[in-house]
Amino acid sequence: MLRVFRDLKSDQEIAHTLLNFGILQNRKADFQQANRLYRESLDIYESLGDETGIGRAMYCLGGLAHTEGATLEARRLITFSLEILKRSGNQLGIAWSIFGLADLDEDEGELEKSRQQYINSLQIHRKLGNQHGIAILLIALSSIATQQGEIEEAFKLCNESLEIEKRLGDQKGYLNSLYQLGQNVFIQGNLPEARHLFEQSLEIGRRLGDELSIGVVLHELANVELSEDAVDTAGALLNESVGILRKLGAKRYLALALESLVRLRTAQGSFPEARAIFREALEMADALGQQPAIARLKHSAGLLAEKENDFSLATKLWQEALELFESLGFAKAETVKADLQRLERTEPSAVAPGQTQ
Repeated sequence: MLRVFRDLKSDQEIAHTLLNFGILQNRKADFQQANRLYRESLDIYESLGDETGIGRAMYCLGGLAHTEGATLEARRLITFSLEILKRSGNQLGIAWSIFGLADLDEDEGELEKSRQQYINSLQIHRKLGNQHGIAILLIALSSIATQQGEIEEAFKLCNESLEIEKRLGDQKGYLNSLYQLGQNVFIQGNLPEARHLFEQSLEIGRRLGDELSIGVVLHELANVELSEDAVDTAGALLNESVGILRKLGAKRYLALALESLVRLRTAQGSFPEARAIFREALEMADALGQQPAIARLKHSAGLLAEKENDFSLATKLWQEALELFESLGFAKAETVKADLQRLERTEPSAVAPGQTQ
């Protein structure tokens, strides 16, 4: 790296290089090093009064804060990035900052707001002809469609993204597209195909040394195995996933993996441990403002309460999850409603009349 810096002729070139090295370290999930490089580049950009550079560095720092679970700081940084890039007129930077804010909105369950922002960002990327950005935004919109139960639209968007990534030869992008396609197939109940797609994603992640992607994909593979009651296989995958995400400090993804761990420990009959994990995950998701994760956790905790024959608690948790999913417009509400109706049939005293309507 020292040789690289000796060849640079200006502070601006040094700042650009530091920022690009930071992006590379972020891709490798070395968040501490990425943070240091981003901040060093920001210091130089600020000394130069380079608004575009300041905006880019702020966006990168905001994205990193989002991954680590500092959502308020992430929103502050990305909002500032958007404001300063609008002043400098940098359209590409504006598109990415809009994407970053939409990504935060999606995590908080604001699906319609997020969708519109993704569309706004996509329009700029299309206007600029930025194929990489187009592919990422198509994946983001596919994720929204999946959560809202618009599966046909989700597949259409995901397949378009896959074609772009193939043309570009971007392995990281291809990994993300395969992962989202796996999510879509999983929702449809095609577990063998979902497993195949997640395994392809995992193989690319391991080849790239992308620990964050590895941790996230292992979690989804574990969900496939849980759906087939392959508890031991799911446990091995989920333990590896949680271990990686804890090590990285990637709280944004850890809260969701812990929700799956609640279901796993419930299936294994380890009820006290499942309750402890639920409390940890709920506190984390609440601090992150992850409303969808909170709803999922309450649904899983209801399954735990049902196993322990605490039907009143199961009903209470599922009603809270249902109300939250419905308010967010999530298709997952139908799953929770079905569980409440099932409980009403088997334990009618646990559910008051009209509560599942």
